Amino acid sequence: MLRTASRPPAELRRFDPQRVLIDAWDIGKDVHMHYMRTLAGEVLMPPHKVSSLAEGYRTTREQIRAHLLSGQYDLGIFGHEPTGIYHQSLSHHLATDFHAHLTGALAPSSVTVGSTPPWSKKPDSAPPNAAANQTRSTSLPSPNFWPRAKATRTKPQSG
Repeated sequence: MLRTASRPPAELRRFDPQRVLIDAWDIGKDVHMHYMRTLAGEVLMPPHKVSSLAEGYRTTREQIRAHLLSGQYDLGIFGHEPTGIYHQSLSHHLATDFHAHLTGALAPSSVTVGSTPPWSKKPDSAPPNAAANQTRSTSLPSPNFWPRAKATRTKPQSG
């Protein structure tokens, strides 16, 4: 995640800082923390709690979608902590819902999703499918969220 006081890497300096949306997540089992700002440091949505259930994601997805569709941003960057198992579902849904790259190259009119900023990786550590992640998306897809199946417990039948 970019710190407000740090200098943006070269890949980001080619964009107007007011036109770069940064969407950050701190993943938890029951509750996530969510925060949105511009690269210039303007807070768009202060840190707030989001339910880790499907409804919490749907609400937040629509807030993100509204910002991206506003036409005010040339680039969207999503970041989240890479620890634990709870980030996998969120990462999958962000990539699916926003046609995002998984730590792909930064490009105008694209959205980058990744737990590690792509500019912090060594050139030889690019993901094997990096070339496939270079596609650009100029519009957002229709909502595509598959809620987790509800786990049910059954009592063992006695013989």
